[in-house]
Amino acid sequence: FLLTAHHEIERHKAELQAKNHLLEQSLDSKSQDLLSTNQQLIIQNHELHQFSYTVSHNLRGPIASMLGLISIHHFTTDPDEKEKVFMLMEKSAQTLETVIHDLNKIVDIRIDKFNINEKMNLEEEALIVVQSLNVFISENEVKVTLELLEKEIVSIKAYINSILYNLISNAIQYRSPDRKPVIHVSSHRT
Repeated sequence: FLLTAHHEIERHKAELQAKNHLLEQSLDSKSQDLLSTNQQLIIQNHELHQFSYTVSHNLRGPIASMLGLISIHHFTTDPDEKEKVFMLMEKSAQTLETVIHDLNKIVDIRIDKFNINEKMNLEEEALIVVQSLNVFISENEVKVTLELLEKEIVSIKAYINSILYNLISNAIQYRSPDRKPVIHVSSHRT
């Protein structure tokens, strides 16, 4: 009887060890899944933070331009000057529309990572950005020059627009107080 009980205990022990081993494997697998999901969430959270920064940064210029022009419009009594300011407000609104369109495109790109590159004219994109920052450029007496040896590129248009906008607006914002700012934008193939 004692021998039978011992065999029964050994059999139960072996079964428990096998089940324990399966549980450990399952736990390892679940831990790996959880770690992978956590890493994906960290990446997505970082991308969301970057996108929110890009949105606020890129919208700030056209909105500030429109607010400045509205203020000028209120204080101007000359009808010709009011018309000119109104036309500039319309341009700022169109620039804002372009920025919003490009930001939407960034969202679409993140959803569909295929077919995202397109051929574009770098000079046209730079001029759009310079136009959107025109009020800041004028207020700070900034000289902007373009030397684009490579004008046609294949990239993500919204990203290129955002990069140019950030570089130029940051150059204006963080300019030296000791001299008039000059921003030189150039491109070449390497």
